[in-house]
Amino acid sequence: MKYKGFYIGNFITGASPTNQKKHSKSVDFSREAIINLYSKVFITDVAKGYQGINIHFIAFGKRFLPRHSHNDQIGLMITAADVNCKTDPDEFNISNNSFNQSSLQNDHTPSTNYCSRDELDLFKGNYVRIYRNNTTREKLYTKYVHHDKIIIEYFYRFLIAYPTFKGLRFDFACYNSRVGCGQVDDKQITLMISPVRSDGTADLTAFLNFLKEKVNDNDKVKIYNTLNHGSLCPNYCE
Repeated sequence: MKYKGFYIGNFITGASPTNQKKHSKSVDFSREAIINLYSKVFITDVAKGYQGINIHFIAFGKRFLPRHSHNDQIGLMITAADVNCKTDPDEFNISNNSFNQSSLQNDHTPSTNYCSRDELDLFKGNYVRIYRNNTTREKLYTKYVHHDKIIIEYFYRFLIAYPTFKGLRFDFACYNSRVGCGQVDDKQITLMISPVRSDGTADLTAFLNFLKEKVNDNDKVKIYNTLNHGSLCPNYCE
């Protein structure tokens, strides 16, 4: 996928060994984490009226996950978002389960990785301090990407329908042009989402085929307009 290649060219190729370790190529969330998130936010708490998810860029400040190669390596946390794209930090927050997985390095970590409000604030703060510490870097290092709830809904349905898939992969990417809502720089970091097979390979085609079979025309338009695109939310979304 060319957008992943743009990210590697912009942030990893030619970088120092330390910076290569800090810039993840991808992170995985377990099927258990995604299913639990959707169930809690959009089924159990349906009365709260959440309208989407925010995928925050974070840094844990310590290494404890598979292929976690640097304390400041960029990870992700998914939170519930209201109709105005605002995060509810007191809802069901989940962080990624692993880094840089593939068919050659496939660590299945089925935990939910629930994170509290304090952990969300800490990990977001680490990321801002390390990566968004001047005006130029603020334009390159996105705070978070927003998706309408219909995206997470159909990934949830897909994982329920196909239990052999072990979760979702979020590949780091760059458009190298201005195409994203809220985008302020051609090289600003975004995310691409695919389901992950049990052997560690990502399979976006399987999800697209699922959409063709299961989704009505109105929902297809909404999904295709935002899938692997989302909104690179500007600061006023917080």
